[in-house]
Amino acid sequence: PTTRSVWGTEVDDPWAWLRDRDDPDTIAFLEHENRIADAWFGERQTLVDTIFPPGERESLRLEFERCMSGRESSLLGRCVEMVALHGEGVLFPVEMAATIVRTDHSVVLSAFLRDITERKRGEEALKKSEERFELAVRGSSDGLWDWNIPWDEFYLSPRCTELLRDDTGRATGVAGI
Repeated sequence: PTTRSVWGTEVDDPWAWLRDRDDPDTIAFLEHENRIADAWFGERQTLVDTIFPPGERESLRLEFERCMSGRESSLLGRCVEMVALHGEGVLFPVEMAATIVRTDHSVVLSAFLRDITERKRGEEALKKSEERFELAVRGSSDGLWDWNIPWDEFYLSPRCTELLRDDTGRATGVAGI
């Protein structure tokens, strides 16, 4: 074992030899361990094949390759909404933020996925509520209004605007209509 200092404490590190990525013994050991893991867990899949639905895989694989080669990509430097595949085979919405990490030894695509199912449900519920409200306003003979005082926003339904105008079309009840 190699002894090294970790936060001021001397510790034995029996795995220090694994840090030498160019050492043939290290490479042989890791290849052997990977064969054992493959036999135990089954065939490994790429992250793209594990997380994303079959119809999206090839285009994402090509886009990730673009990222890794240093070319422009629509995936880097921003959050991107997409669909992922749950282990049980269910599709669900995710937000992905990806970046390229370059070291002396490798180039890695680092991506963070966040499940946005609840946010999407909230957005859909809000959309449906707004649609119902719009239908109710259009179907009503009442004039509806709302005044958001902190933001100084004033809403008048089309029917309310109609009710507040006289026969010549001038506003009679509320200034500034």
